Amino acid sequence: MLVTSWSIGLSVTSLLALFLILRSAYTGIRVVRFWDQSADTPLQIRLESEIWLSSTLMEYGLFFQIFSLLLLVIAADSFASLLPGAMCATGSFLANDYGMKSLALKLVSVFLYGFWILIHRLDIRSPRYPLVRLKNVYLLLLCPLLITDITLQTLYLQGLHPDIITSCCGVVFTKPDVSILGLSQSMASVSTVVVFYCGCLLLFLPAWKRFLFSQSLLAIGSALLFPTGLWIVTTFVSPYVYAMPHHRCPFCLLHAEYNFVGYPLFLSLYLASFSGMGVALLAAFRKHSDLEGVIYMQQKELRMVLSWSLLFFIGLSLYFPLKYLVLGGE
Repeated sequence: MLVTSWSIGLSVTSLLALFLILRSAYTGIRVVRFWDQSADTPLQIRLESEIWLSSTLMEYGLFFQIFSLLLLVIAADSFASLLPGAMCATGSFLANDYGMKSLALKLVSVFLYGFWILIHRLDIRSPRYPLVRLKNVYLLLLCPLLITDITLQTLYLQGLHPDIITSCCGVVFTKPDVSILGLSQSMASVSTVVVFYCGCLLLFLPAWKRFLFSQSLLAIGSALLFPTGLWIVTTFVSPYVYAMPHHRCPFCLLHAEYNFVGYPLFLSLYLASFSGMGVALLAAFRKHSDLEGVIYMQQKELRMVLSWSLLFFIGLSLYFPLKYLVLGGE
């Protein structure tokens, strides 16, 4: 299905991101090898003029790759109408061996791409560019990840054929031994749900009162928030959205008949998890005295994003179970 409109859009987006990032990597190699802030050589002056362009290209390239996650999910959902047995993106991703691998890698990659952008935005706020070497080393480490990401995506799209018979989510998520990206078919217990939402409230507290928790605890909690949140949405929230106890699919939440509720749910979950880890990440650069004030302001902004995103996710995810309980079912 490489010739469908969604496949072409995905491929063009990824190739454009690859071009921009590899062009930035060329400058990045030279920065890692020759950067010397105290020098006044022609090479140093040339590098100082190039890092703005290369960093901007890298930033746009990573934005394209982050956007490609959304494109991939929408594309997989559209492929369901062409694949026998598929009813949503679940069947499309399971149509070959590369679908779930590509999705899983993109879910991890969007955090790593976002962290580079966060470090870059911090670096350019200082006239000394104290993090320029670090962010270029990070850039070079991201290149193999990016190539693997695009390769898996291409193999997935190339392996899709209309004669492939796949399974719908109604069958997949009712198998007793199912494990789709670690999402179990079993219903989350009441105690598990209570522990999860109590953990969310604990994460919310340091967003306003940062002295209550260390940065490391905030980072660990935020890192666990995204996978556990996906699991709670799949096993606990989604049956109430569908009003069907055995329908547990995270992708059907993106459909119009359910008011596209999956998009704000998953976006708020990602923003809360990313911003919480971002607060802890920025704390690691406080040793640079000229960045201390900038770090404080960026951490303050990220804490606000964490607070409001987490509150929105908690409210929206609990709305459907509470509505079901208050109205006595539908």
